[in-house]
Amino acid sequence: MQDFVDLQIIGKVWIQMSPATPREQAVELFPHLEIFDEKEFVANRFTGEIVELEPEAVAMYDLTMGAERFGMYKTMRTCLDWFIDNYPKEYMVLLD
Repeated sequence: MQDFVDLQIIGKVWIQMSPATPREQAVELFPHLEIFDEKEFVANRFTGEIVELEPEAVAMYDLTMGAERFGMYKTMRTCLDWFIDNYPKEYMVLLD
């Protein structure tokens, strides 16, 4: 999958904006998100299928599950969209 790169015009010059990393995107969406340093294995709660997640994906997964539990559906949707954009395979295993 090819990353999309934003272009921004300043004056009459186009500047290519580099895409943010998944970690930077997560922190931009949720500034108080706590991201640890280690990868973790997470199992699908229905099928038991296991995937290894990067630290930012673990934090976003935990936030997704908490948002679902407490009926915070806007937050949950934001997290799901982040997963689709950044970790589509893991999304399909854990959250689809």
